[in-house]
Amino acid sequence: MCRCRVTSRARQRPWGFRDFVKARGYCSVYLLAVGAPRPIKGGLTDDPQRRLGDFQIAHYRPLGFHQVWWVPGKAIAARLENAFKYYFLPDHIRGEWYNLTGDEAATFVEETIESLG
Repeated sequence: MCRCRVTSRARQRPWGFRDFVKARGYCSVYLLAVGAPRPIKGGLTDDPQRRLGDFQIAHYRPLGFHQVWWVPGKAIAARLENAFKYYFLPDHIRGEWYNLTGDEAATFVEETIESLG
């Protein structure tokens, strides 16, 4: 017997989402959590839902987004991601995982976005 998880309509992307994002050059910066206060993974992608699926396949605990920000362009998203990695280097665990709470990481990202204008 096959057990399949059916996703709700609210979680599905609208028709043409990827084309819309690509045509306008948007990119997202995300914070991924494992259902506990710590750790947090920060990254960037043009399709957060797909990225979450990629990580969930390889992780034994349920993952979810703490927060996602859409920014105008991959260059700005990369700049945010690099600033995040540099600032939180002492909290680095492995790969893109950091010993931070989602709120600590989100505050930094929001302040960095605000400073960029």
